[in-house]
Amino acid sequence: MKTERGLSKLDIAIFATYFCTSFAVTLPVDLMPIISAEQAALSGSGFVIASFVATTASISTFCGGCGKLINGFVCQGLGGRQSSSLYLIGMALSLLGLSYNVEISKFGYILGGLEFFSSMQWTACSLILANHYSTDPVRFASSIATLTLASTCGTLTAKAGGTTLLFLINDWRIVARIGASVALLGSFIIRFLVSERPNDIIKSSESELNKLSFSAVKSSMTSVLGSPIFWLVGIAHATALMTRSADRILGSFVLEATNIPRKFCGGLTASMTIGFLSGLSNIQKFHNQVNAKSKTRFLRRRYQGAAISVLGLALCANSNFVNIVFPSKKVLAGVIALLAGSMAFNLSFQVYQIPAMVSSTLFEENKAVCLSLLDAFGFFLASPVWAAASYMISVMGENGWIATWTLLSVLFSIGGTIMVNVLPVVLRKQDALQKV
Repeated sequence: MKTERGLSKLDIAIFATYFCTSFAVTLPVDLMPIISAEQAALSGSGFVIASFVATTASISTFCGGCGKLINGFVCQGLGGRQSSSLYLIGMALSLLGLSYNVEISKFGYILGGLEFFSSMQWTACSLILANHYSTDPVRFASSIATLTLASTCGTLTAKAGGTTLLFLINDWRIVARIGASVALLGSFIIRFLVSERPNDIIKSSESELNKLSFSAVKSSMTSVLGSPIFWLVGIAHATALMTRSADRILGSFVLEATNIPRKFCGGLTASMTIGFLSGLSNIQKFHNQVNAKSKTRFLRRRYQGAAISVLGLALCANSNFVNIVFPSKKVLAGVIALLAGSMAFNLSFQVYQIPAMVSSTLFEENKAVCLSLLDAFGFFLASPVWAAASYMISVMGENGWIATWTLLSVLFSIGGTIMVNVLPVVLRKQDALQKV
């Protein structure tokens, strides 16, 4: 099946599937500056356009949260393979609908549908990997890292490739249809190249055949939601997960702050994806720490770095500060990209590794539900935050951007404080399980 140091066929197929998912769900980040520009003639105000983008981000993240709320149960009932394949088809239909839409009021809901369907994919792929590698914790951790790599690579390709496609094709609607084709490809890959479980393991227990029954759902809900640790980790994880949706407004922020060509604005958000990708190095650094205390201290420094980076973005929104410090708008655009990348770098480990660590350590029988509900926290927090950002930007203009980035910095600080106080409990349980 694999060489000693190589990837298995399963790893490669899962990587390809999630690459397609990340590409398809990220492509609208490149398209939003172009879509919003089409509304300029109707409003005549850049701040109104930015408000439209923030409102769209709010609606789409709320729909993603709804998906996370229910998709864990769907995934446990249908299985990761079938769930992922069906929802990727839903993503393709959403992007196709986006390419034909002409009404401004519907953009948010179409992108909400895309976010809803994409919210299944991490849970589904993680469940498949857990089914195959449940007896090999080291291999499972490695496979989650590979899944993270697929996410960042797909996102980076979408941002860089989307910008290139917009230059070559100069029609965002055709680019959206290309994204739909990529999502459909992902559905075919997981449907025909991935198995739900290893060939020698037969799914035979009656409980596994009836995971969508009322009693099974109630049991899962009681197990997960009845844990105080779950709620604390969920709140902390929600703040870090804000970075996953921050790139939806970053392009518009770059456009307003620098006035560089719109086609570059979406592509500059690729700095966040590069930050997430380089942040994978934090996984090894974290596990190389000698004990729980040093791991907690390491995590605290990452949260502090993220908060400082976002305060830097708030400074970049201050025109008086910018006019004094930066000689040109292009330099400012580069600084914004670096700060956004730093934010993503410092929160990469928290976003991708902590949910898997918590679910596999504390909720072995309900991994899919725990993973999905943890991400639901993030989506439901992001929705009102971006709604508030929309209001502040439309009412306060430049000061609205300053308030938005400052608010994000405060949330990172709160989430970090909670997480560094809760994580030692998870680490002690993990150490106890490894000694058994």
